[in-house]
Amino acid sequence: RPNANLGPQKAAKGCRFRYFPPLLFLHLARFAYNPETNSRKKINNSFKFPPNINLAAFMPDTADDNSSNEGEEAKSENMKEESGSYQPHEYELAAVIVHSGGAASGHYISY
Repeated sequence: RPNANLGPQKAAKGCRFRYFPPLLFLHLARFAYNPETNSRKKINNSFKFPPNINLAAFMPDTADDNSSNEGEEAKSENMKEESGSYQPHEYELAAVIVHSGGAASGHYISY
């Protein structure tokens, strides 16, 4: 059978980063599209987040990573020298920006 390997295949979907910046900004686009009204709606339910986050799970394991990452290692070393105790995947919450208004307009407030 020439097409024996066609059809459903086992696969893993995910996202991996080679390095993270010293200062990380995360933006949650909390809007949903409603096809019945052809408009966007703002999602207003509560969202809880921790004061510290470790993103090591999103970095490749060095044993599994077959690609050359010498440039990323050098960049990480430069960032460490500039900031002192740089950890390439650990972050502490420093600020929160909240959107006040609807999906079409509003204001941003930082805390």
